Amino acid sequence: MAAVPKVKPNPEVVLSKATLNAAMQLGLNNAELAKVLGISEPSISRIASGSRHIDPHSREGQTALILVRIFRALDLLVGGDSSARNAWMTSHNKVIASVPKAAIQTVPGLVHTIDYLDGMKGAA
Repeated sequence: MAAVPKVKPNPEVVLSKATLNAAMQLGLNNAELAKVLGISEPSISRIASGSRHIDPHSREGQTALILVRIFRALDLLVGGDSSARNAWMTSHNKVIASVPKAAIQTVPGLVHTIDYLDGMKGAA
């Protein structure tokens, strides 16, 4: 039996798919995701079609990695419950001082949200 060569996944493709999935699970539309990543809405469409990818080493890539971390942390905290995740994303949060879905559309809000969720994971 011949050995099947291992194909190393392309980090840009993996991050692009993970970002689109996280955005969908967090209830972000293309315009909101574009604002989070600091790119145009047509760029989001190209990422979704597979004709463009997110470089993990770029500024948008670093932002995308934080967005994926937010999804993973929140998903862990709500036990995978999509309605609880949606409620959290769309309700005012006193600590974040905003609705998380709106807060993450700025870099300071994105960072503050992941810091808050990381703290919650530690407290859980």
